[in-house]
Amino acid sequence: YLHEWDPAGRAGDFVWYDENASGFGRPDTPLKVAPPNPRAGTAVDGSKLVHAAMAYMPEVSVPQMNPDLGHVLQYLGEVEGDGEQWELRDETGRTLGRYTTDDLRISVVYRARCFADAHSAEGYKARGFGQGRGGRKEEDQMGLDEVL
Repeated sequence: YLHEWDPAGRAGDFVWYDENASGFGRPDTPLKVAPPNPRAGTAVDGSKLVHAAMAYMPEVSVPQMNPDLGHVLQYLGEVEGDGEQWELRDETGRTLGRYTTDDLRISVVYRARCFADAHSAEGYKARGFGQGRGGRKEEDQMGLDEVL
């Protein structure tokens, strides 16, 4: 979460399975739960941990977003009496939703592959892996120096 808010009564728990718990893998395995907190985050290795975020605002209907179109969440600024406002639009300019900063929850996902050496990394690329989603070129991908 990137802003302050009152956590009382908020939904959106981060949940995961403890692989060391007895009975792990059975449908009745209990979830571990971390409630949402303002200006906090959770970092996990998502390739090794079964995890999810529960619905943040389960009572709100989400807009239908065409996956073939680009979308933008545009900051509109402070609106008298309504606080900071944001608008979700598709690439045709159609407005899909309007939100306050307090309505927003942002997830940042970062994935990286680590190799023992440059030779291993080159072998991975030579097999056509690592091109990124949608066939992104290597020059469009972030390098380690940029991430750090």
